[in-house]
Amino acid sequence: MKYYFLTLFIFFAFISCSNPEFTITNATSQKWHGGRPESGRGVNYRIEIQVNYASSELSFTYMWIDGLKYEVEVFKNPENKSDNSFAKGDKVYLEVNHTVRPDMQKLQETGEIVEIISGEISQAPQNFDGAALIEYKINNTLKYQIVPAFKELEALNYP
Repeated sequence: MKYYFLTLFIFFAFISCSNPEFTITNATSQKWHGGRPESGRGVNYRIEIQVNYASSELSFTYMWIDGLKYEVEVFKNPENKSDNSFAKGDKVYLEVNHTVRPDMQKLQETGEIVEIISGEISQAPQNFDGAALIEYKINNTLKYQIVPAFKELEALNYP
């Protein structure tokens, strides 16, 4: 009886974590700081996934992180981000860049420091317990996937 419940628990735990469309293999965040005040600062978020569908069937639209909604950049090769088509079985990257920059025009006109933030303040379409929520479409059906956590990389400090 004990083994029956253990088997049942493992089965349901596996079902709740699996995603037939793609598998998250790595998720990182990396803070950066510009060398000059007008350069700003930010965080680059990158998620590496293994896809089970081609880009003609699977597309990624938005990601919510800390109450902000971002458009997702999709590419196969970090060295060539313009290559955004993919085939079943490919390793694909999803990227979001959060930036905070001072509004230099406002500073010059009024002397007031106002920050321009990338991303749109937006409540996620569903509650989630994790670091981010990915919105994607599989054959025109809208779905969501939670990113449990980001591994934080060493910050980049530009000169």
